[in-house]
Amino acid sequence: MPHELFEALEGGKLTRRQFLKALGLAAGAAVAGPALLARGQEEIVIGALGPVGIFVGKGIQYGAQLAVEEINARGGVLGRPIRLEIADTKMDPGVGVAAVEDLVITRKAKMLVGLFRSEVVMAALPTVARLKVPLFIVGSTFPGATQRVAEDYDTYKYIFRPMLNGNFLGVNLIEFSTVYLAGWLIAKGLLRNNRVAIVAEDLLWVKPLVGLLQQTLPQVGAEIVDTYLPAVGTTDFSPILADIEGKDAAATITIFSDPTMVPFVPTWAKMEVPTGLFGINAPFHAPQTCFGIGGLAEGIVEVEPSGGRTAITAKTIPFFDAYTERFGEEPVYTSFITYDSVYLWAEAVEKAGTPEPDKVIPFIEGTDWVGATGRIQFYGKDPTAEDPKYGRYAFPHDSKYGPGLIYPVHVQFREGCVKEIIWPFEYATGSYLLPPWMRRG
Repeated sequence: MPHELFEALEGGKLTRRQFLKALGLAAGAAVAGPALLARGQEEIVIGALGPVGIFVGKGIQYGAQLAVEEINARGGVLGRPIRLEIADTKMDPGVGVAAVEDLVITRKAKMLVGLFRSEVVMAALPTVARLKVPLFIVGSTFPGATQRVAEDYDTYKYIFRPMLNGNFLGVNLIEFSTVYLAGWLIAKGLLRNNRVAIVAEDLLWVKPLVGLLQQTLPQVGAEIVDTYLPAVGTTDFSPILADIEGKDAAATITIFSDPTMVPFVPTWAKMEVPTGLFGINAPFHAPQTCFGIGGLAEGIVEVEPSGGRTAITAKTIPFFDAYTERFGEEPVYTSFITYDSVYLWAEAVEKAGTPEPDKVIPFIEGTDWVGATGRIQFYGKDPTAEDPKYGRYAFPHDSKYGPGLIYPVHVQFREGCVKEIIWPFEYATGSYLLPPWMRRG
């Protein structure tokens, strides 16, 4: 009987699942050991999904791939190998929903990691909740995703964000503005005045962040001269930059995630607008973006989760080097966070003794993982009670924010697209330099 089952399996007449079930029924207790061993070696599927055609999607794919390769080389999870499946969301909400269904229903993924663009995330959440599979959001900061967990925990308990939410990015920019922009550059006369412009792409995730900046920047001594919300896909930024120059803003805070916003920076450089650029400019996490515009990013400051090859934790540089050697390019923010997400999920599965989502969720909630990005812990059902200082900016299953946890660094581009960390001071590899034309003036 077992011999016939093996022939049926090899001939395609039985699936692996049917084969194992039939083998168990035929052999009984006498071969229980081998049957259990066979099940123990069955692959655990995880799914990575994002826009594979742009840098954040590649970062998701490569970060997951590296983690899976390393974990499998060490024996897998629960003695079982992990198989990584990739799905392209194309930054389209409908495609994103279909990608989730394909990965979970057809390809049997027990965990999902990825997603970029808030609109895609929000469209996918009901499907993730219905399918009851853990999702680690590594490319979207919109707080509305984890707000669902606060509003309906039993339905949305599968949603986790191991990266910072948009509120925390705003808090980080406020802390940077308080300590460094106003407290150092303006106070020391390195910037000519305290006038600040805000330029942010007109997307869903940006709105709470802009609101936080508008509310609190004046409280730390900055005067906001104007806020600009160009649409994604804008091709001519010269009118905005001319207006910023006319309003004599010594500093401009940018909030950009979409690759179409890249031309803002070379336009600024070619016009030699006398304003320093600070803030979020995610496309420039990838060094090739700077090289792609002929190095015209010299002088900009942008927020990054790690600042490149910097010893944020003992794992950061080893990850950076392994990733660069494996894929021939430097990791971006989604690379770091995806890599850590796969590892912390694997640890939770080991503790649970099973990859079944409902049994793994409590162990994910109890995560205390020191990864390449930093120390990752998740807020529980009452973030404010857990963290009076920062918890009011969070929802359940957001990653905790602050020094010693997830705390971004601010890097400045120098000549040749070299990055120097300027803040926090304990990680600084250099001091702020004005853009070249402002130094000449």
